Amino acid sequence: MNRLLRDPANPTTHIYTGPGAAGHLDTILQQDAEIQEFAKTCPALARQLRALGHMLGVKLPDYLKLPKRPRKPRPPRPKREKPKKFKIYKYWMRSAPLGAARRLRLRKKTSKW
Repeated sequence: MNRLLRDPANPTTHIYTGPGAAGHLDTILQQDAEIQEFAKTCPALARQLRALGHMLGVKLPDYLKLPKRPRKPRPPRPKREKPKKFKIYKYWMRSAPLGAARRLRLRKKTSKW
């Protein structure tokens, strides 16, 4: 098989055979009744033809397409709890310590740092 894809004048290069093979496969899949019947009865052949069609970019006929799978049911989402409202109190209504904290905040700065 590898020898068939080589150019006889330059055996180190491969001939690009993608479009020709894609057209040939498309013709076989659309027009050959024996292949259609055999692919319907033999899942292994259908699997190989499906993979080959995907590789070559050929649109697959209906008899090769897989049936759609049903979706797995998802568990319902849990209800989201609303966050508690944060009530902002004015400075004089706070119950936090006012003495030392207030003095540290309002003291005169004597140094640059």
